[in-house]
Amino acid sequence: YVWEEFWGNSAVLPIKKDNIVEFGNRHIINQNKVFSKFKQEKNNLLVISQPGLTDEIFKIILDNINVLSDFNIYIKLHPMEFNQYKKSKYYNQLLNYSNVLYIENNQSIYKLMSKSKYCIGVYSTSIIESLYFNCKVYLLDLPGVEMLKFLFTNENVTLLKGEFKL
Repeated sequence: YVWEEFWGNSAVLPIKKDNIVEFGNRHIINQNKVFSKFKQEKNNLLVISQPGLTDEIFKIILDNINVLSDFNIYIKLHPMEFNQYKKSKYYNQLLNYSNVLYIENNQSIYKLMSKSKYCIGVYSTSIIESLYFNCKVYLLDLPGVEMLKFLFTNENVTLLKGEFKL
């Protein structure tokens, strides 16, 4: 059993295609219903952070902050980062921008997905989940992105190299 077709295509399975059953991710389906009352806003950008890549992700956001000036930037932190992200050398620089908001555990990531038109990250499972909320996904070209290469053929997924063009 796999949640959806792209989950089944994420790895080479040693079984026949006929024996793979798409089951649907009941949790995500339920969360989508719960948060369906929120309207997706075109100027909301959800950044899904990744432990071990915090500095690199923050730097990319900072390097593109002028392109993102019209966006509300929600940086959703991984629970493993809650005690460490303020040590990032780019944390204080990003605080200077009123459109950047760090989100620890005070908001559901699914609520943020339901309100965001765009989602940016590297290889978090939450990137895949954001597709259920019709987010346009941008994968940052950082170590680990290759784990989501099975999404590269999805029309709602773009590999970002260099400047953002949202």
